[in-house]
Amino acid sequence: MRRSLLISAALVFALPSMRAANAKADNTAFVSGTIKTIPSNTKGALDVSDPSELRFRYANSVYAIPYRKISNAQVVEPAGHHLWKVPVPSMGKTPRLLSISFRDGDATSMVTFRAPAGEALAVSRIIDERRVDSKLIAAPVTSAKEIWWGDRYWRTTRNKDKWPSPPQADTTAVPAGTK
Repeated sequence: MRRSLLISAALVFALPSMRAANAKADNTAFVSGTIKTIPSNTKGALDVSDPSELRFRYANSVYAIPYRKISNAQVVEPAGHHLWKVPVPSMGKTPRLLSISFRDGDATSMVTFRAPAGEALAVSRIIDERRVDSKLIAAPVTSAKEIWWGDRYWRTTRNKDKWPSPPQADTTAVPAGTK
């Protein structure tokens, strides 16, 4: 009796989470962007499982953006409702807009997705972390004699050989007040 009660209780609590997991598969929508391969208002899912690229899975296709090419990712709250002319803030789990700018060849491209607030913020954080990690990995190793931009403006021990020599005292000058 107890065992069947426990099993039925487990099923009661597990079924909504299983339904939610299946519902989360297509909870993101492509709103707009410079990419012509994805139709507007296409539902899909953002996939961050690959450490080198962000993927948007929709229908039977996948659009991938390498993290090293992403220049900016920000979460924006969509235009809210107004009560008369006073804006009313959004509360709870309202969808957010995730805007991603990236380099596509020589041009800058942009995509915007509508996703639940928690997912949009999590994806934005992951993009920022992986973007920084990919820049650190791709950064060349510099030598100890690296040129620093401040050497043009400040005198340091690293650029002492480039300092101008101090002006020599002119002994032929006439003291002030004499003609």
